[in-house]
Amino acid sequence: MNRIIALVLFLCIAGYEASFADNKVKSSKIFVLCFHTFHSANKGQYNFSPSVFSEQIQTIKKLGYHFLSMQDFIANKFDYPLNVMITIDDGNRTIDDIYTSILKKFNVPVTFFIYPNIIGKMNYALNFKELDWYKNDGVYFGGHGFYHEFVNQKLYDISVQRFKDEIYKAKDVLEKKLSMPIITYAYPFGVYSPITIEHLKLAGYKYAFTIEWGYIETPVDPQKFYKLPRYLVTTTSWKSIYDVLKKHAGEMN
Repeated sequence: MNRIIALVLFLCIAGYEASFADNKVKSSKIFVLCFHTFHSANKGQYNFSPSVFSEQIQTIKKLGYHFLSMQDFIANKFDYPLNVMITIDDGNRTIDDIYTSILKKFNVPVTFFIYPNIIGKMNYALNFKELDWYKNDGVYFGGHGFYHEFVNQKLYDISVQRFKDEIYKAKDVLEKKLSMPIITYAYPFGVYSPITIEHLKLAGYKYAFTIEWGYIETPVDPQKFYKLPRYLVTTTSWKSIYDVLKKHAGEMN
């Protein structure tokens, strides 16, 4: 009789622990957004004025999304069901116009994907001293090629050295200049081939982001580490992206 009671208690405890574990590992959705520039007057499709960008950030917050940092993504810290990660490509100087007044104001972590060839060389780009300041303030950094070429089989066939520069040289320069490991990569123009992934792994990158639409679901499938979806935000795509975010927010209510 005592053995039966003990068995029943064991099964109850085991069931409770399993249920508790299930609650702890509930799946999260992560929507990664890709921005570029923030000129006040420029009307290009990849540009948003600071005021419009501020409205976008506040809209995302109102929908109930948590702004996730790349650091927490890498550490598998997913405490909220709906998440948005903000990424900014290239390193345009207009980042200065939205960093403190918007990103810091609304407590939004950000990742900069940088291609070093323009840094400190073009007047529209930040320099490495400025990037180092951002790093010390908590910004995360990833590679984005070196010259921003199409890093695919075609480039490899044209020039192995040019291909490798986009992966290895980009990583080496950023790591030396910023004194931090570079383990994330955003494909320039979203273009890649199987050989690209092969060399990213050899170089020591752990994750790579496309501009293919979709969300990341946790726990993250290791088979997708180098094909992570990301929404390229443009003046024409924002409405559709907003509709996607709103739809998923509505499903949670």
